[in-house]
Amino acid sequence: LGQRNCKKRNYSGVRGLFNRAKKEANIEGVTLHDIRAKSITDAKKAGIDSMALGGHESESSHKRYLRSKEVDIVDGMYKS
Repeated sequence: LGQRNCKKRNYSGVRGLFNRAKKEANIEGVTLHDIRAKSITDAKKAGIDSMALGGHESESSHKRYLRSKEVDIVDGMYKS
């Protein structure tokens, strides 16, 4: 999510883009932290160092982001 001048966006800039995208997609009840938790959980399942990815220094802070709920993978609207 870099800017046109190749600089990194700050958190408020990313949050603004995220909120605008949510509004345009008519999606409610999702936050940037949900996306972060999903990526950290997926990384751990893939065997990637998810603690380093999340920038967590303690196991307790890291565990708050991990989602243990398993869900079925579906293809479109119907279960595979």
